[in-house]
Amino acid sequence: MLADPTPSGEGALAGLEQGQYVPLDLMIEGEGQGMNERGALRGLRVLMWVVIAIDVPVYLVWLVRVGHQAGAAAAPR
Repeated sequence: MLADPTPSGEGALAGLEQGQYVPLDLMIEGEGQGMNERGALRGLRVLMWVVIAIDVPVYLVWLVRVGHQAGAAAAPR
């Protein structure tokens, strides 16, 4: 049986025996991750999605423009 976790997650995995099944949620957000660290990780994850949401369309537009330029330069005159 698992020990009652504290708000910071300490003790959640203390009562485990070797080889006992641990749910993935406890391993990811279990011991050693206080609210500040989880908040920082969540902020980083949101920031990465914002960067991806901006960079992918910009890259696709650039790719199309370069393709048109390359096609125009390679076309016979």
